[in-house]
Amino acid sequence: MLINDFPVVRQKILNNEELFPEYTGAKPEGLSMNSVASSGDIYETAQKIKNWLSFDKKKTGNKIRWASVYDETNLYFIISDEIGVTEGNIQIEIEPRRLWPVKYFNYPIGKNNAGYQTKKIDNKTLNIITIPFSEIGDEAGRNAPVRINLQYGGNVWIPKNPLPARLLLGNANPTDLGWILFK
Repeated sequence: MLINDFPVVRQKILNNEELFPEYTGAKPEGLSMNSVASSGDIYETAQKIKNWLSFDKKKTGNKIRWASVYDETNLYFIISDEIGVTEGNIQIEIEPRRLWPVKYFNYPIGKNNAGYQTKKIDNKTLNIITIPFSEIGDEAGRNAPVRINLQYGGNVWIPKNPLPARLLLGNANPTDLGWILFK
């Protein structure tokens, strides 16, 4: 390893290149979402979003989708539901920095409270989750991508493959997370 790998790393440092860009999110591998900068009212921004991603497309088609928006202080997750899921929870898993413990944000579907609002628009329900960057951690923000996964009732963006529990990290599996990129 020292003979083969470290000369390559040394050369990258000398060339002022990004080290391990697929690992740090500079050139992410795997699923990702480009978060959209908010243009003011979050519901108006949601109506203009073009880059929606589906939950379990085989199961729901494009009828349950999600997108992400951010502003200076918050990260928003918008879930558009045309099926009408009324039971279960919304769980958002956020890894604020590579291999740091995952933070879990949970909200019961359909019950407005701090950080979660739902609104019926035409034939769909918009669920808006607001997570302050300060809750994610100082290392998260518009300058560095974070790793995430979303679950909406029985629908999940990236299927979960939990690992055996490990002290502080629990059973979170880093391969169960995609990227949020701030463009």
